[in-house]
Amino acid sequence: MKTIKLLTVLLMCGWLVSCNKGNSTTPSSAMSASVNGSGSISFSASFSNNSGLITMQGSGSSYTIQLFMRLSGSGGTYTLGDPSTGYYAMVSDNFGTKYSTSASSIGQAVVTAGSSGGLYNGTFYFTATETSPTAGGGTVNVSSGQFSNM
Repeated sequence: MKTIKLLTVLLMCGWLVSCNKGNSTTPSSAMSASVNGSGSISFSASFSNNSGLITMQGSGSSYTIQLFMRLSGSGGTYTLGDPSTGYYAMVSDNFGTKYSTSASSIGQAVVTAGSSGGLYNGTFYFTATETSPTAGGGTVNVSSGQFSNM
Protein backbone atom coordinates (compact mmCIF):
# COMPACT_ATOMS: atom_id res chain seq x y z
CA MET A 1 0.00 0.00 0.00
CA LYS A 2 2.86 2.36 0.83
CA THR A 3 4.41 1.59 -2.57
CA ILE A 4 1.21 2.59 -4.38
CA LYS A 5 1.00 5.86 -2.41
CA LEU A 6 4.66 6.60 -3.15
CA LEU A 7 4.19 5.91 -6.86
CA THR A 8 1.09 8.11 -6.93
CA VAL A 9 2.96 10.98 -5.26
CA LEU A 10 5.90 10.60 -7.67
CA LEU A 11 3.60 10.56 -10.71
CA MET A 12 1.80 13.68 -9.49
CA CYS A 13 5.12 15.49 -8.92
CA GLY A 14 6.31 14.52 -12.38
CA TRP A 15 3.07 15.73 -13.91
CA LEU A 16 3.27 19.08 -12.08
CA VAL A 17 6.88 19.61 -13.17
CA SER A 18 6.06 18.80 -16.79
CA CYS A 19 3.05 21.16 -16.76
CA ASN A 20 5.07 24.02 -15.27
CA LYS A 21 7.52 24.29 -18.17
CA GLY A 22 5.33 26.79 -20.02
CA ASN A 23 6.87 25.99 -23.42
CA SER A 24 4.39 25.41 -26.15
CA THR A 25 4.03 24.94 -29.84
CA THR A 26 0.65 24.76 -31.46
CA PRO A 27 0.33 22.96 -34.79
CA SER A 28 -0.63 26.28 -36.38
CA SER A 29 2.04 28.55 -34.78
CA ALA A 30 3.77 30.53 -37.50
CA MET A 31 6.34 33.32 -37.85
CA SER A 32 7.80 35.08 -40.87
CA ALA A 33 9.97 38.16 -41.45
CA SER A 34 12.40 39.80 -43.83
CA VAL A 35 15.98 40.02 -42.48
CA ASN A 36 18.12 42.74 -44.10
CA GLY A 37 15.78 42.92 -47.08
CA SER A 38 16.03 39.19 -47.83
CA GLY A 39 12.35 38.82 -48.64
CA SER A 40 9.91 36.89 -46.49
CA ILE A 41 11.47 34.02 -44.53
CA SER A 42 9.23 31.47 -42.82
CA PHE A 43 10.31 30.22 -39.42
CA SER A 44 9.47 27.16 -37.38
CA ALA A 45 7.70 28.88 -34.48
CA SER A 46 7.26 28.23 -30.77
CA PHE A 47 6.47 30.23 -27.65
CA SER A 48 6.75 30.02 -23.89
CA ASN A 49 4.94 31.75 -21.07
CA ASN A 50 6.98 32.16 -17.89
CA SER A 51 4.80 33.98 -15.34
CA GLY A 52 3.35 36.23 -18.04
CA LEU A 53 6.63 36.97 -19.85
CA ILE A 54 6.02 35.69 -23.36
CA THR A 55 8.97 34.53 -25.46
CA MET A 56 8.17 34.01 -29.13
CA GLN A 57 10.82 32.26 -31.20
CA GLY A 58 11.15 31.58 -34.90
CA SER A 59 13.93 29.37 -36.25
CA GLY A 60 14.92 29.17 -39.90
CA SER A 61 17.86 27.82 -41.86
CA SER A 62 19.86 31.08 -41.56
CA TYR A 63 18.35 33.03 -38.64
CA THR A 64 16.63 32.68 -35.29
CA ILE A 65 14.39 35.49 -34.04
CA GLN A 66 13.13 35.95 -30.47
CA LEU A 67 10.63 38.49 -29.13
CA PHE A 68 10.22 39.09 -25.38
CA MET A 69 7.09 40.81 -23.97
CA ARG A 70 4.77 40.74 -20.95
CA LEU A 71 1.42 40.70 -22.72
CA SER A 72 -1.95 41.82 -21.45
CA GLY A 73 -4.99 39.68 -22.19
CA SER A 74 -6.00 41.64 -25.27
CA GLY A 75 -2.54 42.46 -26.61
CA GLY A 76 -1.33 45.96 -27.41
CA THR A 77 1.55 47.89 -28.97
CA TYR A 78 4.97 47.18 -27.48
CA THR A 79 8.27 49.01 -28.02
CA LEU A 80 11.02 46.45 -28.56
CA GLY A 81 14.15 47.72 -26.82
CA ASP A 82 12.39 49.48 -23.94
CA PRO A 83 14.73 49.29 -20.91
CA SER A 84 11.97 50.27 -18.44
CA THR A 85 9.87 47.23 -19.38
CA GLY A 86 12.50 44.74 -20.48
CA TYR A 87 10.72 44.18 -23.82
CA TYR A 88 13.26 43.48 -26.52
CA ALA A 89 14.03 41.40 -29.59
CA MET A 90 17.02 39.32 -30.62
CA VAL A 91 18.20 37.77 -33.86
CA SER A 92 21.14 35.43 -34.42
CA ASP A 93 22.57 34.02 -37.61
CA ASN A 94 23.97 30.58 -38.36
CA PHE A 95 27.54 31.94 -37.93
CA GLY A 96 26.96 32.59 -34.21
CA THR A 97 26.59 36.36 -34.45
CA LYS A 98 23.93 37.72 -32.07
CA TYR A 99 22.07 41.03 -32.31
CA SER A 100 19.71 42.64 -29.79
CA THR A 101 17.51 45.70 -29.52
CA SER A 102 18.28 48.36 -26.90
CA ALA A 103 17.06 51.81 -25.84
CA SER A 104 18.58 53.31 -28.99
CA SER A 105 16.89 50.75 -31.27
CA ILE A 106 13.87 51.17 -33.45
CA GLY A 107 11.33 48.40 -33.05
CA GLN A 108 7.73 47.62 -32.30
CA ALA A 109 5.34 44.70 -31.99
CA VAL A 110 1.60 45.11 -32.45
CA VAL A 111 -0.16 42.19 -30.78
CA THR A 112 -3.81 41.13 -30.89
CA ALA A 113 -5.51 38.31 -29.05
CA GLY A 114 -6.13 35.37 -31.36
CA SER A 115 -9.38 33.46 -31.73
CA SER A 116 -7.94 30.48 -29.83
CA GLY A 117 -7.84 30.91 -26.05
CA GLY A 118 -4.63 32.54 -24.83
CA LEU A 119 -2.91 32.74 -28.23
CA TYR A 120 -1.73 35.91 -29.99
CA ASN A 121 -1.33 37.19 -33.54
CA GLY A 122 0.60 40.26 -34.61
CA THR A 123 3.22 42.10 -36.58
CA PHE A 124 6.71 43.30 -35.68
CA TYR A 125 9.81 45.06 -36.94
CA PHE A 126 13.10 46.06 -35.32
CA THR A 127 16.71 47.09 -35.85
CA ALA A 128 19.16 45.21 -33.63
CA THR A 129 22.82 45.90 -32.86
CA GLU A 130 25.48 43.21 -32.65
CA THR A 131 26.12 42.01 -29.09
CA SER A 132 28.32 39.00 -29.78
CA PRO A 133 31.08 38.27 -30.75
CA THR A 134 31.75 42.04 -31.07
CA ALA A 135 29.47 44.48 -29.25
CA GLY A 136 28.29 47.22 -31.60
CA GLY A 137 29.96 45.62 -34.62
CA GLY A 138 26.98 45.81 -36.96
CA THR A 139 23.21 45.99 -37.26
CA VAL A 140 20.41 43.82 -38.62
CA ASN A 141 17.05 45.11 -39.85
CA VAL A 142 14.06 42.82 -39.40
CA SER A 143 10.93 44.02 -41.20
CA SER A 144 7.51 42.79 -42.26
CA GLY A 145 7.45 40.40 -39.30
CA GLN A 146 4.28 38.44 -38.62
CA PHE A 147 3.32 35.79 -36.10
CA SER A 148 0.16 33.84 -35.48
CA ASN A 149 -1.19 31.44 -32.89
CA MET A 150 1.67 32.10 -30.47
